[in-house]
Amino acid sequence: MKPTIIKSKLIEIRKRKDRNFGTEFVLKDLKTEETTIIQVDENIDGIKSLFKKQIDGTDTREGIYLSKGMRNINIFLKRDEFDMNQEDFNWYLFSKEDVIKLVQ
Repeated sequence: MKPTIIKSKLIEIRKRKDRNFGTEFVLKDLKTEETTIIQVDENIDGIKSLFKKQIDGTDTREGIYLSKGMRNINIFLKRDEFDMNQEDFNWYLFSKEDVIKLVQ
């Protein structure tokens, strides 16, 4: 099965409203204008810290590894773009500039 690549704009990284823990990534598909929310179990402050380390090059890992229940969500920085994979063959691509604006 071939992966679906969705060029997106990262609109927001926010704390989940329905729980005391977890984070939501709000992405807007640049082609269809549809909004997608990807929920993860990790804390928002920890995620922002990991993004900062990826951007400034102080993180020695190849990516950011998050989870949602039993599913893995992996985020990799490739030059000027982050690739987010949900293990369901959807790859959400969003710019490094989107992330910089949200984590500063």
